[in-house]
Amino acid sequence: MSLKQSPEFIESYLSTNSYTGPIQFYDMDSMHTHIKYFFDVFKSKVPTFKNYFAVKALPNINILKYFNDNFPMMGFDCSSIIELKLIKMIGASKKTIYTSNYQTKEDLEFALDLNVIINIDDPYYLNLIKEICTEQNRDLPEIIYLRVNPSIGKTDSKTKSNILGGKDSKFGIDEEYIIPTILKAKEYGINNIGIHMMTGSCILNDTYFEELVNKFKEIKKMCESNKIKIDHINLGGGIGVAYMPDDSCPNIEKIVDHISKLNSIFTGSISMENGRYITGPFGYLLSMITCVKKRFNGEIFYGTDACMSNLMRPGMYESYHHITVLNAKGVSKNNNIQKVNVNVVGGLCENNDWFAKHRELAAANVGEFILIHDTGAHAHSMGFQYNGKLRAPEIIKLNNKFIEIRRKENFKDYISTIIL
Repeated sequence: MSLKQSPEFIESYLSTNSYTGPIQFYDMDSMHTHIKYFFDVFKSKVPTFKNYFAVKALPNINILKYFNDNFPMMGFDCSSIIELKLIKMIGASKKTIYTSNYQTKEDLEFALDLNVIINIDDPYYLNLIKEICTEQNRDLPEIIYLRVNPSIGKTDSKTKSNILGGKDSKFGIDEEYIIPTILKAKEYGINNIGIHMMTGSCILNDTYFEELVNKFKEIKKMCESNKIKIDHINLGGGIGVAYMPDDSCPNIEKIVDHISKLNSIFTGSISMENGRYITGPFGYLLSMITCVKKRFNGEIFYGTDACMSNLMRPGMYESYHHITVLNAKGVSKNNNIQKVNVNVVGGLCENNDWFAKHRELAAANVGEFILIHDTGAHAHSMGFQYNGKLRAPEIIKLNNKFIEIRRKENFKDYISTIIL
């Protein structure tokens, strides 16, 4: 059960630092403990396991370097050339998989230059890789992954786009095309084949992974009937975050029990690409209340200096993020304080700029704070600059010290790419 308590370090930060606008915090001390537990459980039953961290979840180079330096079993999953360039900067190209879709020829050339594992989304890209290697007189990659789009897809969130497999998904190669694509790869001389399958996101129920494992078994049987050996499998990411206080946290032990059943039928590596589960629960967005609006009908709005550009998920997906109210010193007001039914909104000129609707929160005043929980993934990375909103700083708590790993944007940054 997720308790969603306000961390004490926010009070500590505000007692020694001036507040200058929305701040994105990451609790690296707690995150480290969480990741170690995650790998210990997997390592106990899946010896070949590796997690390729989904860079899109939290693409700050300092955090990526921390993962690379502290967790040998952590690789990186990149979705774009910019993400690949971040990985190049920390020297982790050899432990990276490039899972993109609808990319350009130039994108593939860059990935080939870095010698990362390429996970293709359509048979067209296998032919394009062959074309590039022929034109440049270079060897074909030793290993390639194929992203399969099976008939299954699931999420435990309300967000329909978190279903990444099935007929409504834009991702992956249809099962009917997998055997011909593998045979074509082998014809080209690529014999080291991996199968990748990302069918759902934000999964809380371990039974999903049993279904996913059974799907891999079906594909293996289909390959064997065509005398094809699969060397590696990647189950995608998908392990979710308990965003709501009454959500049950994913049971990693049971998930690993399901995945470990693949040990007996796959002799190669077994991997995943979790991002949200790794960093999501350890992020906190701190924002000041700038206005308490009271409508004639009794509705109350807490207007804040943060907005949808700091956290897009509630406005874009109607996703739930837990919110606690802090006083001006950063101390939680949620215990033994009068509760009111309020809406929490930002200052963007869009009517989907909401963090919460009709939420029971502590009564608050202008100058006090709200703390939005579970913003360690798909928060800062999804930011934008509509209305000239500038990106917030990112600050980590590491060894009980505060370290700024991204400064607050300013007006000069905002106009830096404009040609006058």
